[in-house]
Amino acid sequence: MSYSPQLRLEDYSQYAGVGTIYQNNNVDLIEVDSINNSIGNGVDNNSKLRSQIETHEKVQLVFDESDSNDSNSTNSTNSTNSLSIVSQNDDVNDYKSRIMTTTIVTTTVTSVNSSSKNSVSSHKSAPSLSKFLSFNLKGKFNRSRSPKHVRMLSELKIPVPENNETIIFMSKVKKLDSHTFKKSSNNFIILTKKWLYGFKNIEKASKIFVNSPPPLARDNIDYNSIIISTKNLPSENIVLSLSTVYSVREVSSPEKHIRIDYILGPKNHDHITILSPDIELHHQWLITLKSTIRNADSVGPYLTLNQREWFMKKLKLLDDLADDDENNLVSFRVLLKSSIENDIIKDTNFPVIFILGKNNVYFIPFDLIGNDDDNNDNNFINNNNHKKQSSFLSKEIEFHKYQYPLLCLKNIFTNKVIDTFQLTFKNSLNSMKRSLVISSIIAETIILEIRMAIDSITYWWPNPGYKLKTPKNLQSMILSPERESNKTSEILMGFDRMIEAQCHANKVNRSRINFNVEYVLGSESVMLGLEVNNLPFRFILLPPKDSKSGHNDVYSNQELVTIFNSLIYHPLLHEIILRDINLFELQIQPGPKRHKGRNMLGSVLYDILLSNPRLVKLDLTSCGITSETVSIIGQAFMSGQSCLECLLLSDNPITREGAQALASGLTGHKSAIKELDISNCKLTHDSIEYILHALDTNDPSKLEVLNLSNNMCDLESNILTELLSKTISLRSLNLRNCSKFFIHMITPVISIETLGNTQLTTLNLGGVSLNDHNHINALYAYIQSPAFAKLRFFNIEDCNLGGEMIAIILSYVTTSPNSKKIRVWAGGNHITRTLQGFKELCNAINNNWTPTWLSLRYTMFGSNLEMVNDFLQTFCENSVIKYLDLSYPYFNAPIASRVTKTVNKACEVIGKVFRENQSIRELHLNGDSERRFGPSLGISLSGLKDNDTLEKLFIKGNAIGDRGALSLSEALKSNRKLKSLDIDENEIGIDGYSAINYVFTSGSNLSVKHFTYPIQDLETYENKRDLSFNPPTIKRMALEKEKRKANLRRVLDEIMDSIKQFNNFDSTNDAFNE
Repeated sequence: MSYSPQLRLEDYSQYAGVGTIYQNNNVDLIEVDSINNSIGNGVDNNSKLRSQIETHEKVQLVFDESDSNDSNSTNSTNSTNSLSIVSQNDDVNDYKSRIMTTTIVTTTVTSVNSSSKNSVSSHKSAPSLSKFLSFNLKGKFNRSRSPKHVRMLSELKIPVPENNETIIFMSKVKKLDSHTFKKSSNNFIILTKKWLYGFKNIEKASKIFVNSPPPLARDNIDYNSIIISTKNLPSENIVLSLSTVYSVREVSSPEKHIRIDYILGPKNHDHITILSPDIELHHQWLITLKSTIRNADSVGPYLTLNQREWFMKKLKLLDDLADDDENNLVSFRVLLKSSIENDIIKDTNFPVIFILGKNNVYFIPFDLIGNDDDNNDNNFINNNNHKKQSSFLSKEIEFHKYQYPLLCLKNIFTNKVIDTFQLTFKNSLNSMKRSLVISSIIAETIILEIRMAIDSITYWWPNPGYKLKTPKNLQSMILSPERESNKTSEILMGFDRMIEAQCHANKVNRSRINFNVEYVLGSESVMLGLEVNNLPFRFILLPPKDSKSGHNDVYSNQELVTIFNSLIYHPLLHEIILRDINLFELQIQPGPKRHKGRNMLGSVLYDILLSNPRLVKLDLTSCGITSETVSIIGQAFMSGQSCLECLLLSDNPITREGAQALASGLTGHKSAIKELDISNCKLTHDSIEYILHALDTNDPSKLEVLNLSNNMCDLESNILTELLSKTISLRSLNLRNCSKFFIHMITPVISIETLGNTQLTTLNLGGVSLNDHNHINALYAYIQSPAFAKLRFFNIEDCNLGGEMIAIILSYVTTSPNSKKIRVWAGGNHITRTLQGFKELCNAINNNWTPTWLSLRYTMFGSNLEMVNDFLQTFCENSVIKYLDLSYPYFNAPIASRVTKTVNKACEVIGKVFRENQSIRELHLNGDSERRFGPSLGISLSGLKDNDTLEKLFIKGNAIGDRGALSLSEALKSNRKLKSLDIDENEIGIDGYSAINYVFTSGSNLSVKHFTYPIQDLETYENKRDLSFNPPTIKRMALEKEKRKANLRRVLDEIMDSIKQFNNFDSTNDAFNE
């Protein structure tokens, strides 16, 4: 009968201490001392498994005593057996010394009958180890202990004990318990520098002393003078090699004892427990064991090269590998002492592998290592159990079950017992909360590696994102990565790294998050001439990359929290632009407990405002925020820690309570507000007054931009004029559609007294009725004042002005020093209300009493043919205007035919403008379904043949059709000046675009450099066909429609390619000329 080592190892794996990591979410931080009393003694009490062990130990095998080196052995039975040692090379890496090879020893035991005379013995391993392991065992194989743990030390390249060893400590113990040893079989243990030995009593131990055995009084023993000889030491007395230990800890229940976890081989582990007779001896053993094991050349916590390579392969699949060098993989064998969830401690006490990834830490059960790898050690697969083992290997390990994001780590806690530490993980949405208590002899190293990994992500944070409660010497061990953290390039790369780590922390798909990061070129640092490396930057959040119809066109709450958490504590973050990003759903979710933010959006905004010292601008335009969030912003201002200067809240409804809270915050804000946009917020008159009073209180001289537009409410006080008179730095004022602001005011808003001291460059009065005598006269006076000379953008659209008032305003603007720089919007007014006013306006345009940039979009032309003719004719004579916008004209008449005649006449005159005007460089004639020049405009485009000044033409939305496109193509053959062209939304088909394409592909026109791709024409294109006979099926119609679109798309692509080639050719010529 033969005994196979594979069977023994297979049986051994049944009781090796396999456990399960608990995955519950709600775990609170607890003190390690408080959990000691609840932790198990680590001793296996499973009687069923122990019976299996004992069954395997009762194999009737007897060893041949002729090979024994045990001087204490007795006579054997009549049966004769031999022990043979067979070794073979394997790639087992020593982590600390980087030695990549070692020797693995396997053992084969052959049993023969008493009549057998032959025994097999093969020695391929080191002779010293083979000799050391060739010992006699008295009696049968069911003796007190098996030497299996000793034989497996060769796999770890552990040398045999030295011949003479100095004792570190020794004593009688109450119990020495292990899976490998039977209970109470060893009551006297001896500790040397590298080994722990166990004997039944001191009399048995005395046989290995070189000199006389010492007395048992511990206080009088000089251990340095005590030497033992292991030359004739039976291997059964070796408890363990100290270098194989990876955890030593004290267990309090049911009795205080010491648990030592160690490895039997690269893939096997075990533990022993030591119960001392009194508490004093217990503490002495605990202290001595820890210090001695620390000084041993440990291999217990470390993995082999093959194991590290296996983990690296898994981390690569998860995109979580920090370094491709296997020697740099941070991986250790540790003991998972317990998991804590909902204040309930669950003892686990099983070994796990700690793996540190780029964004996560992993605690993988030790027995799962390599279980889904086809290249497992064949020594662990027995032919009789191959089917069972193969099915086990086929199970793929789900690493995410054992994954803990680095940025979710909230607490690192240790007591005076440095070998045990607790990690508490909790994510921002409170959906995951868990604590793990870890025991390891290299706990300091593990804590340091974790802290360094987190610091590599959050290095710009003033404080780590976790609470650290450790001894002072461990707190000072953190080493920051070497980097130039003040450089913008490092900061920007670090920001993307932060986004990646936060995505792991919140289980978010990184590919969906879409943003831009750009320098703030107009910032104060640029004006001060600071280095480029210190430039602040602007963060712009864009819609998700895979935005489609449905829920994917908005960010989820988890994604938004991920983004916001990445923005805190950034030293160069200057502006945050969240415009048009839907944030409403995030306000429904409650904020963290004991946080001033009552909802999650308010909480993260509050943290961002207080944690970023250089953040001066926050744009929340059209984000769907509520008054509750606005109130939280006000609280952030009142805290005195926010430095925000620009707040944009446009298109978000704000209630009276929200406005009042914001006003309170503005009053107590430590930084004066420079820009405030509360347009279209549906504010009531008292809400507006709250905010204006707050601005008036907190240094109004710093206010630069104020936007109150589209708030339809009365102002019953003069607070607006009082505030504006103090805003000496005001650059932009937007009062569009705020007509009711002007009703009750004694002093006009637009007057020299109010705006004379400002620095206005932008003034928008669109939609405000200015035909009141007081207001229009005040406006005339302001235009003629020196303060108006600074203006660059002036809007008086839809102000109920007649032709005469517009003529006066334009003539006054002409006399201003800024007439060549200012842009004037004067459309939407009734220029034909009176004949006299109409003539004065025509006279002003005809005599060049206009600025160079003029917009008359949405102008009400009426239906009088002569007036329309006379008005448009003036642009043929004007030689000042360079930019003209006549888009969206309004021709009103009771009879549709009369409107058609008026429009046709207008288009005829526009054709004349094309031919005769010598100053216009950019012309906008856009339209829509209700306001446009119509198909007649296409015919007028023939006037471009003789035009040598116009460079940009925009005529989209006029339905000129293929006929108009043909007219345009003919004009382009002769035109050599036009550079930019937009003709989309004109119902042009393949015939029209083919004609235009021919102009470009044939080289008839080489001047056009920019052609707007006609997306709308392509989408709405359908060939007109007569379907009265043999109508096709719906499917055939759809196929034909797609085919026609494909043909049109091909033509459009050819147009774009031709223009692109022209641009490349011109660029080459320019470079050659230079």
